[in-house]
Amino acid sequence: MKEIVSDELCDYLPQMVQILRYEAWDDSPTAWFLLERSLTSVRVAHHLYWLLKENINDPIAGGRMKLMLNGLLTIAGEAMRERISTQEELLEDLSDIADTIKSTKNHYG
Repeated sequence: MKEIVSDELCDYLPQMVQILRYEAWDDSPTAWFLLERSLTSVRVAHHLYWLLKENINDPIAGGRMKLMLNGLLTIAGEAMRERISTQEELLEDLSDIADTIKSTKNHYG
């Protein structure tokens, strides 16, 4: 896997995050590999962030996903954290708009 280019690694990230669920330890080679590759590729870091975020409520590995997410945010740098924060705000706004539309539809429908 170390020889794989970052663009190709992004194709395998969902499976790599699932591997994290079943690792025996939080300090695993898979976790280190993903964090190291995130340092060298903004695309990998971005994809990894959203995959970890998606799995944060997993009853089996939610704690590990939170730990990985915190590690990723620690090494990502200020620009990446700002980009993610902006995206999070946009998602909240879109969710609020969707809720408003839904309640309006229910009110008038």
